Amino acid sequence: MSATTGTVSIDDTFGIMTLGGLLAMALWGSGSVQVYYYFDRYASDSLYLKVQVFAVWALETVHQAFVLGAAYKYLVTHYADVTYLETLESMLCDAVILTGVIAVIVQTIFVDRIYLLSKKNLTLTGATAVLALGQLICTILHYTKVHSVATFDELRSVRTFIRVDNAVTAAADIGIAATLLYLFHTTRTGFKKNDSLGNKILAFTINTGVTTAVVAVLCLIMTFALEDTFVYLFFYYILTRLYMNSVMSSLNSRSIKSGGSTTDSSGTPGRNFRMADMRDNRPEVSSYSIRPAGGARVVTIKVDTETILDHEAQKDISRQDSDIEGDGYGPSYPHSKGQAI
Repeated sequence: MSATTGTVSIDDTFGIMTLGGLLAMALWGSGSVQVYYYFDRYASDSLYLKVQVFAVWALETVHQAFVLGAAYKYLVTHYADVTYLETLESMLCDAVILTGVIAVIVQTIFVDRIYLLSKKNLTLTGATAVLALGQLICTILHYTKVHSVATFDELRSVRTFIRVDNAVTAAADIGIAATLLYLFHTTRTGFKKNDSLGNKILAFTINTGVTTAVVAVLCLIMTFALEDTFVYLFFYYILTRLYMNSVMSSLNSRSIKSGGSTTDSSGTPGRNFRMADMRDNRPEVSSYSIRPAGGARVVTIKVDTETILDHEAQKDISRQDSDIEGDGYGPSYPHSKGQAI
């Protein structure tokens, strides 16, 4: 596959590969922030899960270094060396196996979640686990084949393995997302408030899973539609970063499940604020009229109470307020009220 001859230009090959590497770098930064947030907020999580999260981040970092390193060698070290553009850089091959390992770790985390949500249903868990394992096996075959070739023209001979790898990867991501959708749908409580909260969790979790599946499908399509370009590499790089971002978004969104409760750095749930008790930082006025026994005079006592919330607490309260009012639960308390005794 020549990058400079025929109808294929350098824009369709190394240009699009460079753009994919830059976008992947931005997604790596986003994922790194979420990893830091996770370790700061969920310090009480199991060591097993923490090791998985760190392994994903470390492998993503090495993968990003390979992507940028390959682009640097093609466009800087061997600048204007047209013959080198035919060479298949070894760092691109090594990035393939890293993608497979990252994918299987992330998919394992989701499989563990499926196991718990399905109440240890071995059929559902086993099916998704088989898909994840199949994806890893196909990636290993893909890696061994591309590592045996030296130029992009020779890469044509192993194109079938590339397509099979992308197809199984897409199937695994779709299977996991579909299973999570099924589990959230079948575990609704029937109570309006809880189901509304479940819908929010569902939308957040399924959207992240579907994103990886869609990108995997696009990557597969590009290997057929634009087989002589590197457009599929653009989606391949993005897909790898989306694995980290999707699993970290899922792990960091667990505070939503607790109904908006705050969690400190040790993972200990904090106090829940209710809008029925505190609406905002405006003063609450209460008036009491007391009629003494046998007396003719009425004594009126007026009490002003002012509640001041910090910025973070107000944001937590605002989210709970929308949940309560949207579900029709709880009475509405005015800011001024009177009571005669």
